[in-house]
Amino acid sequence: MSLPCELLFGFAGKVMQRNTRISSRVRAYVGQPFVGLSSFEIRDKFIKFYKTHDHQFIPSSAVRISSDDSLMFVNAGMNQFKPKFLGINDPNDRLERVKRAVNSQKCIRVGGKHNDLDDVGKDTTHHTFFEMLGSWSFGCYFKKEACEMSLNLLTQRYGLPVDKLYFTYFAGNAHVPADTMTRDTWRSLGVQENKIIPFGLEENFWEMGNTGPCGPCTEIHYNFSNVCRNVSDLVNQGHPDVVEIWNLVFMQFNRLYDGSLVKLPTHHVDTGMGLERLAAILQGKHSNYDTDLFLPLIKEIEDVCTDCPRYTGGHSSVDQAYRTVADHARMLVISAGDKIYPGNTNQELIVRQVLRRAYLRSKLHLKAPDNLLKLLCPLVISSLGNHFEGLQKDKDLIIDVIDRDVMSFVETLSKGEQIFNSTLLRMEGKTFPVETALLMHNHYGYPLELLKVDISREQLEFDAKRFERYQELRKQSKMTTVKQESTKKIEITSNVLQSLKTTGVPVTNCEAKYDYGRLENGNYTFPSLQTELLAVIDEDGVIVTEMHVDKYYALVFRDTCFYHTDGGQISDTGTINSDRGNFKVTEVSSYGGLIIHFGSGADFKVGDIASMHIDRDRRLGCMRAHTATHLLNHAIREVIGNTSQNGSLVSQDELRFTFLGPTPTHKNLQDILSLIRQNIAANLPVKDHRKLLEVASNDRNIRKLDDMIYTDTVRVVSIGSSTQNNHSVELCGGTHVLQTLDIGDFEMTSSKSQGKHKTTVRCFTASKAKESIKRLLKLKSQVEVNLRKASNILASPSATIDEIFTVKREIGRTNSEVNHAVISVIAKAELKEKLRKHSQMLSTKIRKIRIDSFQDDSTKV
Repeated sequence: MSLPCELLFGFAGKVMQRNTRISSRVRAYVGQPFVGLSSFEIRDKFIKFYKTHDHQFIPSSAVRISSDDSLMFVNAGMNQFKPKFLGINDPNDRLERVKRAVNSQKCIRVGGKHNDLDDVGKDTTHHTFFEMLGSWSFGCYFKKEACEMSLNLLTQRYGLPVDKLYFTYFAGNAHVPADTMTRDTWRSLGVQENKIIPFGLEENFWEMGNTGPCGPCTEIHYNFSNVCRNVSDLVNQGHPDVVEIWNLVFMQFNRLYDGSLVKLPTHHVDTGMGLERLAAILQGKHSNYDTDLFLPLIKEIEDVCTDCPRYTGGHSSVDQAYRTVADHARMLVISAGDKIYPGNTNQELIVRQVLRRAYLRSKLHLKAPDNLLKLLCPLVISSLGNHFEGLQKDKDLIIDVIDRDVMSFVETLSKGEQIFNSTLLRMEGKTFPVETALLMHNHYGYPLELLKVDISREQLEFDAKRFERYQELRKQSKMTTVKQESTKKIEITSNVLQSLKTTGVPVTNCEAKYDYGRLENGNYTFPSLQTELLAVIDEDGVIVTEMHVDKYYALVFRDTCFYHTDGGQISDTGTINSDRGNFKVTEVSSYGGLIIHFGSGADFKVGDIASMHIDRDRRLGCMRAHTATHLLNHAIREVIGNTSQNGSLVSQDELRFTFLGPTPTHKNLQDILSLIRQNIAANLPVKDHRKLLEVASNDRNIRKLDDMIYTDTVRVVSIGSSTQNNHSVELCGGTHVLQTLDIGDFEMTSSKSQGKHKTTVRCFTASKAKESIKRLLKLKSQVEVNLRKASNILASPSATIDEIFTVKREIGRTNSEVNHAVISVIAKAELKEKLRKHSQMLSTKIRKIRIDSFQDDSTKV
């Protein structure tokens, strides 16, 4: 029998009045030493071991890398090194000169290719969030050294008995020979023959994807059992007593599109070991949830949820709920720490789903109060914050973000329960209406899982198949056909890039994109550039030496003055001319330091000298919008306070900027707009200079993105004076005007909240802003006419209902025009409020006339 409604939804008014604290029982527990090393000591020992072997410590990236759209979340330690493995990294990238690396990477495996969500809680080794202890060699050492170091660390530094370890290697197939080198290395290190086990492609040949770097791997497994016999037969069989703890990948091949393998010119090593599994072993536990990473959370749940059984470590629904909630709390804190807040799309949607999953499990099985996740957050931050320092800094914000979304979900459940109960009163028959279920789930966000529990509790039937059919139709109706662009897209593969580099094509010199000046009359000059064509790639992605005027190509030149898409700013367009024709550039992108120009219209040959000319209006429009974006970012922080950039798009005289933080009020928007216009009118200088990344990272005055991978030397763009309240300083590779007055008119046309902590603002500059201002003036005039008519008829004692309705309809039409117009978001709100008030007064007058008429009729009777 399911839980009663008052238990599921009645906690809103009965929430335990507790601060976000560590309970006294858990505080005492945390102070007790664990058997063996703490998780902090395990992590620290791993990093220090590899640092003594000349590995450079590379901090964990955020769990979302903004520059890699192929990943939902970072799911392995190698993700931030992916461009390096593929050979497409920028030569100026800070990782380019790293030969050996070590770190502990934050990983989330929910959604995408690697999804462990369904296993979490059911077993004791899978997690939505985990730490991957990793070591890497980029062409420095290979199999022998990697195996030696790993065995040394496990047996000498961590003290694991070698007879507890089992080792796998690639057995080979028709295309790739067996990895006998790894097998023989383990033998030479003293590992017993019967504990070195061959496996096939699925277990011991690692591939990044369908194409790209790949190679054999060797896994190290740990035997938890105390049996004396050899348990080689349990390796890779999913047995709980024999668990994989470390995987050493030897990347020595490249998988081509036709499926064939070619040897890489440089061999790499990529190893990864889960901290949680290693902690269980070194702390004498069989379950990850019995380690110091999880047990304080489970103890706190026991302390808070006094009406449910204590945790036993078994497989009951209650024990699974303990593990699920503890795991999800860690994932939610890490996500919020990396500025991924619960929301409605992409990663934000997954975070929200995990939060609601944790809440429901805690309610249904643990009888928890609404604030359980809020109480767990400080414990997670205390556990992980000493290594991931940002958690401590943003502690209050992280807790607030998670708690607010929980409370929002409580409101959702309460609304859904009201709809459910009102439906019961109207129902005829025993089948719950699918239409109501769709309304509750799709419109109000009521969980289908919980709805089925409610229906079962009332002993009703539910047509689940019909519900799913409607959902599928809804999904299909929302899918829009993407129009084919007028230009084709050429796929630039890692194989093409490797071929270009092998044939001596150098990194493109793109400094000329910043070569522009301002004349006394305010016009900007963008000089043309003479340069040599070095490579041509045709529509099929094949490197050729000649072109045809009617086909689409991707071109690489020795130099370029074209800005490539980067940092939210769209690329330049323009033309590249020679006596062989005019090549129309439609898009420009960067691939590992090679700037590639896409387009058509010429029959160039490799070695030709051509003249580059960018589209001046497009470039200048982007410059205005990009500088305005920096002013907007600065103004938001000045007015609202603790906010962070979450994304931006800069195009010709238009920008979109998304930030995380409190939702701006109408007054906030007014103040932000006023500050931006003041800084534009002040004609502040816009300057840029270069700094070492290490120096810039330590300067708290410089704004930077947490999930952006920067080069060793970064460009710093500053606006205004540090002695005045107009100073904006950011790391940025974009193009900017040289003084703020050149931005021209500025207008904020929309501010849309995406949840309680995410807002997207859209703005116009120059001509687009001027057009928006003209539309506003026209609408203001139209609104004034409506308001005068309304005021006149309101003042008229003889006005009829029909006359009032006529004016009211005019106000409604004007209100619709205002609502859909691209005008100032501030002015729009004010106009709509004026129209609303007058429409309301007209409605009141209509009601009064009707009441007076009714009373007159009654008197006559």
